[in-house]
Amino acid sequence: MTNLDSFYNLLNINMPVIYFLYGLTFFTSGIVILVQYRQSSPFSFNKDLWLLSLFGIFHGLSEWGYLFIPLQQAYFEQNIIFSMYVVRSFFSAFSFIVLLSFGLRVLAITRLKSLDEVISYGFFAAWFGFSLVNLRYGDMHSLLLGDTVTHYFLGMTSIFITSLALFRQAKYGHKHLAAPDILRSEQALAISFFFYAFFEGIIVSQQDFFPANLINSSWFFHITKLPVQLFRTLCGIFILYYTLNLMGAFQRATDNLFLQAKEEALRLAERERISRDLHDGVLQTLYAAELMIESCQYKLGPTSPVQAEMQRSITTLDVAMHDLRSYIMGIKNEAIYHQPLSLMFKNIIDEFQNSYKITVDFNCLTDPNLQLAPNRQDHLYHIITELFNNVAKHAKAQHVAMHVKDHRHQLYISFTDDGIGLPKECLDPAGCNGLGMRHIHERVLILQGAISFDLPLQGGTLVVLAIPLV
Repeated sequence: MTNLDSFYNLLNINMPVIYFLYGLTFFTSGIVILVQYRQSSPFSFNKDLWLLSLFGIFHGLSEWGYLFIPLQQAYFEQNIIFSMYVVRSFFSAFSFIVLLSFGLRVLAITRLKSLDEVISYGFFAAWFGFSLVNLRYGDMHSLLLGDTVTHYFLGMTSIFITSLALFRQAKYGHKHLAAPDILRSEQALAISFFFYAFFEGIIVSQQDFFPANLINSSWFFHITKLPVQLFRTLCGIFILYYTLNLMGAFQRATDNLFLQAKEEALRLAERERISRDLHDGVLQTLYAAELMIESCQYKLGPTSPVQAEMQRSITTLDVAMHDLRSYIMGIKNEAIYHQPLSLMFKNIIDEFQNSYKITVDFNCLTDPNLQLAPNRQDHLYHIITELFNNVAKHAKAQHVAMHVKDHRHQLYISFTDDGIGLPKECLDPAGCNGLGMRHIHERVLILQGAISFDLPLQGGTLVVLAIPLV
């Protein structure tokens, strides 16, 4: 007997161990993700990891069923054993459904409310309907047939979609973050799921229909002399390893963001103190000095030879106080970028309505404490300010409506006015020569968002802006 034959015999003898490790890998992965899961994470990807945790737990339990249910045959009647296999099949299908939901959320192929749940429920309903019809025969053959269909219909679909979503997330999801470890972990996790889709969703048990009659676990063992469960276990280990790497990378990035936020808060508090001291101290002193010079002018009379020099001093003081007020406003404007979005929008609107006789209907459905990172909030501030400036300068409008909401880690803003409407050439970014419009599109691009301009039939201009919250 050769060493290779000894190895094959060792694998065959220890198949229960492989099944146990296979289930253990995914079950452990689900528990670890659940323990480390943080709903408060600023990263949208992290907020959906609870679905990946559910997949790991239920998939691990379903795979353990192949190991532990046969051990119960000596103690329970056949109908009870059959019911155990039915529950195992349900666990397997449910694990793939939650993985499909996770993949659809990360992929974000649509922004319609709860559409990914509708798709997931639709897949589950189709599988459930097939299972009811299939299980009426009540034998193990029908169970194996249903298990194969589950792997094809749910397993392969959900795992491939998750792999695609992770590839897309690695390419587009974190461009604004200088975090190569996140990028590498997402790419490696995507590759792991891709191979797992092949071994779990394509290499199935042998059946009488295509392609399971040609490409199946028996064919795979004949080609490789290795059980497919071994490769599934290896994929599971890689998925566990790179998921932990990814969560660690996100945690480090989150800690850096919180540290930056803390530093920004301290810097902002110091700038606020400086602006208050300048206003209450230096500015008031300059104003008092101007009043004293004016008082001297009055006492000396208009014929005094120093009147002209004193007037120049007053003018110089006026310029100095104007510059100082501008510096103070510059310091205070920076505070806008650290305010909740709803308050920032309200401040912009209040200033706009105080400057122009244009009414604004404002509706904000976001979390009252929702904020963006300071640099991203800065870009959003200038986008909204420029939209209001365009209304004031060009639209000849009497009313503006601004509606804000957040959904699925995206911020949506609709902005309409009842003015004369945007020139048609400005509906296309390439056709508009205005500097302000060009800056709007540049800032939206930096935010990795999307903006559209339209001319409603009732007149005016409709602007729709969508940007990721992280």
